[in-house]
Amino acid sequence: MRGIVVRLVSLGTVLVVTMSAPGCSRMELNERGFILGAAIDETADGKLELTTQFYKPNEGTTAATPKKASSFNIRTTGYSVFDAARDLTVHLGRKAQWSHMQAILIGEDLARKRPLGDILDFFYRDDEPRLTTPILITQGKAGPYLDEKPYIEKTISRQFKGAGQSATQYSGKSVEMNLLELQSQLNTETGAAVMPYVYIQQKEPKHAVVSGGALITKGVLVGKLAPDQVHAYLMLLSKFRSGIVPIPCDKNEDQSESFEVQTTETKLVPRIDREALSVTVHMNVSGTVRELVCSSLMKPEDHVAFQGKIEATLERQMREFIQSLQKRKADVLEIGNDLYKKHPRLWKSWKEDWDDRFSQLPFEYRIQVRISNTGLGGWKSTFEP
Repeated sequence: MRGIVVRLVSLGTVLVVTMSAPGCSRMELNERGFILGAAIDETADGKLELTTQFYKPNEGTTAATPKKASSFNIRTTGYSVFDAARDLTVHLGRKAQWSHMQAILIGEDLARKRPLGDILDFFYRDDEPRLTTPILITQGKAGPYLDEKPYIEKTISRQFKGAGQSATQYSGKSVEMNLLELQSQLNTETGAAVMPYVYIQQKEPKHAVVSGGALITKGVLVGKLAPDQVHAYLMLLSKFRSGIVPIPCDKNEDQSESFEVQTTETKLVPRIDREALSVTVHMNVSGTVRELVCSSLMKPEDHVAFQGKIEATLERQMREFIQSLQKRKADVLEIGNDLYKKHPRLWKSWKEDWDDRFSQLPFEYRIQVRISNTGLGGWKSTFEP
């Protein structure tokens, strides 16, 4: 009898949770409009402009009927995101459903003026948006990017999501960022983050590209990172998955060879001497030679020399990137966060002027490269006799 009661109580709990879960109300599907993407900008009079991309159900098509668009956009304005979102129903005739968003875009000008926490507050408080939704910063206004036509995906929102993931995983020229990760990074002691950046490539055919990064400190956009700087950022945080390091030729600066990084392990080790702080960068890199143009690896000493060229190239990239961060006083390397965890009393006295301290930190570099293989071409240029 007791077992039956326990099972009934458990069943009742499941039913209550299921019926109260987001998106499980009695509203029918044809009463909802599913949002795939959202873009937020600022209007000339200081309001927020919200561009939303909705999924458009299509009837069955045949070879004789033209293919119809899978989405459409609606633009509304308001004093807040929620104010603008409430006006969607007067255009759509359905309730907007936020649970299926593929991407959130924020215009560059707005990101410089208002803290991201204020702009995105609605998406954290409402129970429909998923915290895994990707967020991107756009060059210029964000709204027009949702008007772009996708290459393969059915909607541009889905393309932005996929482009951010693939650019990070296969080239190391962008980063992945979602609502949850952004909140986590901006709530740290240093409050700094790098977000993916989107721009329109001006060469024909013009199209939207996810490449580079947006540098965020204290909740606002303070600068942009070039793709090679994002490359360095990921390597310094051991988040680099795969990508190419161009190795310039000694005799011809217009030519370069390619080394594909496959694994990276980096440790930023702070060293404290009373009131002085320095950081040593320990980086171990393993990869494959993908292109040889001006080098030969036939002899053991050639192999060692080429490894040295890669190490020197990586050290220069890391040094230049860290110097650019120091000029902007942006500790996205999480050195301050590490000090807070390991030396909380010291961090308490340093926190107030940490930006200035970070900008003056001396760095030492110890980079080791291991060439795992040279590909199918062997130890010299493919067409070299």
